[in-house]
Amino acid sequence: MVQQSNAIAPLARAVCDQFGTGPDAPYAVLPLDLGIVVEPFGLLTRSGTILTPAAQRLVGMITSGTSDAGLD
Repeated sequence: MVQQSNAIAPLARAVCDQFGTGPDAPYAVLPLDLGIVVEPFGLLTRSGTILTPAAQRLVGMITSGTSDAGLD
């Protein structure tokens, strides 16, 4: 699904390492520090693409550790 869209996806670190590393990797792994203890995971996006505003907002919420979606 990520490969056919401009989406982001939370994935296990092992999956991110498999598909998001190396010079020809089709994806980029976004480094995260959530400040909480969870099973390892990462966010995967297509390399060389710009995230949509909604995806950028989601990444910002995840990386800042907030659940406030601002949907008042």
